[in-house]
Amino acid sequence: MKVFFYIFIFFLTLSCNNHWNEKDKAQFVSDCAAMYGGEKICECLLGCLENEFNTYENALELIDGVALKSETNLCLKNCKD
Repeated sequence: MKVFFYIFIFFLTLSCNNHWNEKDKAQFVSDCAAMYGGEKICECLLGCLENEFNTYENALELIDGVALKSETNLCLKNCKD
């Protein structure tokens, strides 16, 4: 799951605290579903990332260079269950 997550974020080209606009949320879920094949898990991943990053663009810029909070890692792990 963790490998997928990093690959997924790496290939996305768009842009905590629920500052993601509706267009970015929809784009994230669409991109994720196209790569992973499941809208439900993608909505879960979105919820986890919204809590860690201010915007979709911020997530894409920082994901490789930041250690995710333990809460985010747990959230991401729970998405696959």
